[in-house]
Amino acid sequence: MSRYGAGARVFLAGPVFAAAAVLVLGGASCSSTKPLSGVAQNCSLNSECDQPLVCVFTRCHNACNTSVDCPSGQRCVPSATPGMNVCQLPKLEDTCSTGSACSIAGEVCGADGQCRATCQMTSCLSMQTCASNAGQSVCLDPHATLDQTIIADGGAGEAGVGPDVSTMDSGDDGDAGDATLGDASAADVSDTGTPEGNTVPEATPRDSMTGDGGGNGDGASFADGSDAWVDGSGSTGPTLPIVSISSANLTIASPTHWTVAMYVVYGDLQVNSALTVDPGSVVKFDLGRSMSVSPTGTFSASGTASAPIVFTSIRDNAQGGNTYGDASAAPPAPGDWKGIGVHASGSTFDHCVFSYAGGSDSAALELSPDGGNSQNAYSATVTNSVFAHNKGPTDGLNKASVTLSAWAAAAGTVIKNNVFYDNRRPLTISAAMSLDDSNAFDNRAAAPANPQPNEFNAIEVYGTGDYSQHIASNVTWSATSVPFRIGNPLVGLSVSLYVDTGGLLTLADNVTLKFFSRGRLSVASGARLTTGNNDVFTSIYDTADGGDTAGTGGTVMPMAGDWSGITVNGVCQTWTNILYSTPNCP
Repeated sequence: MSRYGAGARVFLAGPVFAAAAVLVLGGASCSSTKPLSGVAQNCSLNSECDQPLVCVFTRCHNACNTSVDCPSGQRCVPSATPGMNVCQLPKLEDTCSTGSACSIAGEVCGADGQCRATCQMTSCLSMQTCASNAGQSVCLDPHATLDQTIIADGGAGEAGVGPDVSTMDSGDDGDAGDATLGDASAADVSDTGTPEGNTVPEATPRDSMTGDGGGNGDGASFADGSDAWVDGSGSTGPTLPIVSISSANLTIASPTHWTVAMYVVYGDLQVNSALTVDPGSVVKFDLGRSMSVSPTGTFSASGTASAPIVFTSIRDNAQGGNTYGDASAAPPAPGDWKGIGVHASGSTFDHCVFSYAGGSDSAALELSPDGGNSQNAYSATVTNSVFAHNKGPTDGLNKASVTLSAWAAAAGTVIKNNVFYDNRRPLTISAAMSLDDSNAFDNRAAAPANPQPNEFNAIEVYGTGDYSQHIASNVTWSATSVPFRIGNPLVGLSVSLYVDTGGLLTLADNVTLKFFSRGRLSVASGARLTTGNNDVFTSIYDTADGGDTAGTGGTVMPMAGDWSGITVNGVCQTWTNILYSTPNCP
């Protein structure tokens, strides 16, 4: 089953009855059967249409749930009967003259001469979104893309190879050899595959897929002219158009806009300018591949609750079908691809999904200085997103990759309302960042019976240089569902948390801080530490407070001297909520 709709086409039908009329004329009788009407024929009742057609808008129609259920080129639209949707009839119901009325009440004529249901008339159907077109709000199928008032819905003369994502086909000559998919800007792609604009390349999917018989092995061409395609196993695949990102187009050198589609990245993608991705898009990475946003680039991935942006493995058939072209349908696995590295300020990730990353001990999403230069920290925003099934190949805490790594992120970085589950190490932050209590560290809200917590479930805090952390401004930590773990498991150094002169660390109620061996919390003269009720400062081996964050399964018991305690202006503190520290804070 595809995420975007069922593979098989299903036609819903109302009851059909062939009625026999008996006429008596002066004692003589004869019988006749009225022939049933086909698609687009006039009718007044379902019983007058061939099964499984239904009578809607005084004509016989195919019933549908989504446009995938309709014959090629037809859209699924709601009827006046609640719950009954039908396929628009070509030429009779789907086209219009700009500014004129459409034949179906509740539809409007767009600037492209197409009739579409208005969002005010009814809620859009499954897979459709409500968008603006020529001043009207209309329901759009996943492949329809808007730019100003133009909706490019296939393009004339493109030999039925699939929807054209280009919104204004200024480079489209309309012949049968045209690109299988236009770019996402105002310029299309030439017949030779050389981009006439500067954004998305010609959509030539992986050659290993079976195809439409058109040659060159470009197996993801749309064989029936619709948005569905057939993979090597013969099953129906994605309803999104497929765009291949490979070889010459792996560097984003100028501002680029990816409209809603499925992008398959076959190499390491370098973003040196602004890249924007539309809601509902799926970005799949080939095995071992990654994306990097350089200091000159930005990445804007702002999805919605109903149309998130998905970053996942090429083997993830649950997202858009079998794009890997693997007849054995190998399942996706944690670590299939590396992840996305952001080495610049200004990037945004909202309502995104990150799955099956972490290869080569990489982070699924890393916010860090370019080249590890800790003097150039950058900020970003990560909100309302899901991080799941991201694990590197190593099991040990000292090697396992972090899912969302903001170890050197600048103040102003926002990480809120995200869900982390079935990862190894979910989150690392820098000491310059504040963090509230809005993030979840298992999936119990969506699946109470199967919460899938992370393996080493904690928020890690470590810094740069000697890996100690320094708080020099106002920082607030409020997360309570998992502890803050102070220190870097990758090194055997004495890793401490320092509140420097002028700095303020505020802890909300019920916050737990755990320290690695020899770690300490040191509050300098002129600095402040504000604690809440029921806060705990303890050893990493303390499973009674915050669970097993050391990855020992509770086999290593906490004991006095595990860490070096808390000093305020050089004075060792003996609070009752300081557990398993070394006496006298050496």
